[in-house]
Amino acid sequence: MQENLIKILHNFLNFSVDTEGSVFIENLKSGHINDTFKVIVNQQNFILQRVNTAIFPEPLKIMENIETVANHLKSKDYTKSILEFVKTKNNASIHFDGEDAWRLMPFIGNTYSILKVENENQAFIAAEAFGEYLNFLSDLDVNTIHTILPNFHNADFRIQQHQDALKNTPSVSRLKNAEKGLVFIQKHLPYFANKKLDIPLRVTHNDTKISNILFDKTTHHTACIIDLDTLQTSTLLADFGDMVRSYTCSHDEDFADATQIQMRFSYFEALFLGFHKKISQKILEEEKTLLVYGAERTVFVQALRFMTDYLNNDVYYQTEYAEHNLVRAQNQLALFTSIQQQRGKMETLIRKV
Repeated sequence: MQENLIKILHNFLNFSVDTEGSVFIENLKSGHINDTFKVIVNQQNFILQRVNTAIFPEPLKIMENIETVANHLKSKDYTKSILEFVKTKNNASIHFDGEDAWRLMPFIGNTYSILKVENENQAFIAAEAFGEYLNFLSDLDVNTIHTILPNFHNADFRIQQHQDALKNTPSVSRLKNAEKGLVFIQKHLPYFANKKLDIPLRVTHNDTKISNILFDKTTHHTACIIDLDTLQTSTLLADFGDMVRSYTCSHDEDFADATQIQMRFSYFEALFLGFHKKISQKILEEEKTLLVYGAERTVFVQALRFMTDYLNNDVYYQTEYAEHNLVRAQNQLALFTSIQQQRGKMETLIRKV
């Protein structure tokens, strides 16, 4: 592996054969999709990644989106670090080695990441960072951005996938195990099916968990928004809903006792105030009135995806035991229920602000 990675690096960097023994390579084993390595060459730090082309079959379009966004941010007064990549010696953004797609970026030093939100202040700061990011991208022409994951936030598409799985699942035992959740899902499908939202498309991040922010080790301020593979056009509800899903839940999405799952209102309040602080001049009134619905939809659709994968015998998400996806689905349905129960005070907060 080391020898092959050095060969890959030679497509991006000039370094002597004599120094190859001093090239440092560390497998970071972070993330669930791409293979990521920290490398040190000529006393310079880099991140080398192999893009998972099974999930992202058009990596060049990903890189074009990232470059378009970087150029847009550089043209404005955006104060955070901007994620950019090292070109190959042939001036390409990706090096293809057979079916593998490789890219290289400078390592952003003196930073750290947080895996999950642990208090209200972190929820505020993270939402503030993504609100600022979306604010600076609000005037970027959506027609300049490629669609990377078609139907990613299309509730009707996810509903159809679920209905197909119900018809085709070969496992009677899985249907029986999931019966309570399936009844709950069928009851709530009309709330999301064929729902046309009259709000604009924006350039959105689409994976707004706190681990996709780097923080400065000295100031503890946000330093850089990372993991831009899912950059594409969607509505503001996508990024806001994903923050609510990942910041406010009382337990991890793998937590087995769904009866303990709650949406923590104090975390939601901090999240909303941080987000609104940075995007208040660009958010439309019709978008604000749909923010809670966006959170409900994001959580429900994620539950739907977990349940669909469970019925399909776990073909998409990695699982550690037979009922893992069912546990995840039940967990998200409990979070959805908690959001619905607190919808009134969530919307009251938004109206007051």
